[in-house]
Amino acid sequence: MGYTAIPILEQIGDFIGIFVKLDDRFIGAPWLTYYRIRVSIPVDKPIKQRMKLLKWDKTTCWVNFKYERLHTFCFFCGMLGHSYKFYLRARESAIPVEQYPYSADLRVGGNRGPREIGDQDYRRGSRQRLLIRGKFWIPGPPDPMSTLSWNCRGLGNPRTVRDVVDMVSRKQPDFVFLMKTKVGREHAEQIRVTIGFEGLFYVNNNGLSGGLALFWRKNSTTRLLSYSTNYVDIEVTITGHPAWWMTCYYGFSERTRRTKSWDLLRALAAASNLPWTVMGDFNDLLFQHEKRGGNSRPNSLLRGFGDALEDCGLAQLPMAGYPYTWEKGNGTVNWIEERLDKVLVTNEWRNIVPHAKVTNLRTRKSDHSALFLGIHESLGTSGTGRRGF
Repeated sequence: MGYTAIPILEQIGDFIGIFVKLDDRFIGAPWLTYYRIRVSIPVDKPIKQRMKLLKWDKTTCWVNFKYERLHTFCFFCGMLGHSYKFYLRARESAIPVEQYPYSADLRVGGNRGPREIGDQDYRRGSRQRLLIRGKFWIPGPPDPMSTLSWNCRGLGNPRTVRDVVDMVSRKQPDFVFLMKTKVGREHAEQIRVTIGFEGLFYVNNNGLSGGLALFWRKNSTTRLLSYSTNYVDIEVTITGHPAWWMTCYYGFSERTRRTKSWDLLRALAAASNLPWTVMGDFNDLLFQHEKRGGNSRPNSLLRGFGDALEDCGLAQLPMAGYPYTWEKGNGTVNWIEERLDKVLVTNEWRNIVPHAKVTNLRTRKSDHSALFLGIHESLGTSGTGRRGF
């Protein structure tokens, strides 16, 4: 029995809702990129986006769904009958609209995507104004030489992989750094192919823990300098512009090994004179206000990390979005949030990349947010006025 046999299509229809009818024009047709069925969709459950099928060789594949004549549905919860613009949980959520789990892509032919919402959507007035006021969210062109960094806490979960692919598709970074991958290199290689990048350097995981993966879009821009289980060092080169040095970093999580993390940063700082940026999960705080909940961070740890950055000539870039990047015990009295993920730069790097911006990207799966380092407008040496690339 093939995957396009009528019983299989009926099972797919019953998975979505209740199977009603198969488009007769597809009966007996050769393999096509899609098949059409009519389904009665339950209104008390979120609409289905895809379904996993088991192949003859015991491997699995995904079948994605698109809908015709689909009624208004919520990009936040997936329920029919209301828009995310008038859904209280969406309005109170800290998740940006572009990260909602549903989108207009579920409609055949697509539709206008989500946009930022605000009080203007709730003002009284004509129906026409209510629908068109506010700013529409439209994906812009990719930021040149931008970087995405995320402590994903395991790439073995398909949802985590989907989050990575979604962020790469939306933000279009040139580099992607993933920490605590917890899978073999072969799995990371599959992700590289999926996101369409040319390069991958992988630091093997230790059993069910650890693992670093750095992906880059173009081989011509990247040269590997050094690596360990805590970092990957590369030189970034673009024709006609100053080269710089980027360290993708994961600090020891144990407090007893903090000094070792700080000494590692000092050793790295002595390795090159290039403009330098360090990005990743440092497992360290600079200030008490970078933590909410639980006991205060010992001042000795704050001073130790701060002294290490001063010795290295590094400063922390401001971060847009939610102020914390890690959480524990969400929804309980023991809820703790901290800003463990950071982007640090030297003055030399800041001078050649004056418009760099760090954005906190909230994620659904990991207890860590992702950081996006976007390089906007121009890039060049001070006073050169070079055009962006």
